[in-house]
Formats: sequence, C-alpha cells, structure tokens
Amino acid sequence: MILSATAYWASSQLSDDSAKEIFLSGSEVTMAGTLVPAGKAAKVEGGWLLNGRWPFASGCMHADWMGSGSFVH
Repeated sequence: MILSATAYWASSQLSDDSAKEIFLSGSEVTMAGTLVPAGKAAKVEGGWLLNGRWPFASGCMHADWMGSGSFVH
C-alpha cells in the first residue's frame, strides 16, 4: 500500500508520454512521495527548479521514482 498511493495519483495526472517513461522503465517500478505542497516550483530555462523540504515521504528509501506536491511560482 505504501508504494502504491503515489503511483495511483501520478497515473491519473501525468501525460501519456510521462506515464510511459515512468511505468515502462522496469518490471517492478516503485513510486513514493507526498502530496503535501511543502516546496516551491519555479519555471526555468529547460524545465522546473524545485526547492523545499518535505518532512515525510512514505517509502522514499525504497522507491525508483518520487512524487511530491509544491506551489508553482
């Protein structure tokens, strides 16, 4: 259950290309994270710059991918 909640959320929000990159990258892909928006995301050349500190992310030490919430600035 711990490593499935973030994957469930991500699979409903990601574009098809992003979902394929994550979920087809291995036979047993694990994704952990938190939806608490504790950081700031700022648009920069070539993508996004994410800064912040998240107090807890269930399963983070065992995950292949991480997901988190942040405020967009």
